[in-house]
Amino acid sequence: MDLDAATVLRLGGWNPRYVRVLFIAQSGDVAIALVDADSDTNLDVLERDGGGEWQAGSSGSVNDEGPGMIDPAAYDYGHAPPGTQVTVDYLDATYLVEADANGWWAFLAEYDHERDEQPRARRPGAST
Repeated sequence: MDLDAATVLRLGGWNPRYVRVLFIAQSGDVAIALVDADSDTNLDVLERDGGGEWQAGSSGSVNDEGPGMIDPAAYDYGHAPPGTQVTVDYLDATYLVEADANGWWAFLAEYDHERDEQPRARRPGAST
């Protein structure tokens, strides 16, 4: 079952009248959701339990773009024109993610405790 905004809000204890989910990224049994709580941005981490139900994990205030690591997730995210392809490097591999219709893009992978590396996006328009 894919995670939806209503479930993120319910599990995070957010009031849907004052909070909106900007994006949800899901990889296997781990997901992250960027939540706009009256202009304070929070990142919620959620995990699917053995019965297939989503459970709330950690939550904390973050910037409008990544990268970061919150066990069990390694992530990067940001904002770009809708449809923009963003290249993300993580653990000797390269991934492509696309900005959604609202311009949010997100990369999510399982955090590798042995390597302790953050994903790094090649952000559109950034100098190299």
